[in-house]
Amino acid sequence: MMRHLTTRARRALLTGALAGACALAQATAVSGPNGTAMQGRRSVVAAPVDGVNADRPELAQAVIEAVDLAQRQLRLRGKPVAVDANLRVVQGGTLVSQGLRALRAGQHIRFALAPGDQPGRPVVLVYIDQQP
Repeated sequence: MMRHLTTRARRALLTGALAGACALAQATAVSGPNGTAMQGRRSVVAAPVDGVNADRPELAQAVIEAVDLAQRQLRLRGKPVAVDANLRVVQGGTLVSQGLRALRAGQHIRFALAPGDQPGRPVVLVYIDQQP
């Protein structure tokens, strides 16, 4: 009987069979209380990955009072704060390529210090919220 079917008919039959198999597999993956989605959640809870749970930097707000390019420092809240050599500056959701040179006195910023507890940590990330 298959010999008499045309090539188009064979293709249509094969496409229909594949679509049915895909629909069945998709329904199986999420069905029931112990479906694949729940198994994935249990796996993550049982063996979390360090990178996913890493501490996120806390952002502080300030207004830049002065920028010292030679010393690689910002004056924030009356105190000089060192700036990391790999400083990332973000403005409007875009990474600014000039880095420290993009910062000016009077800008309202949010910033993050390098991770750790030691005093004198440098600024590693700056979000420019408002231009002067």
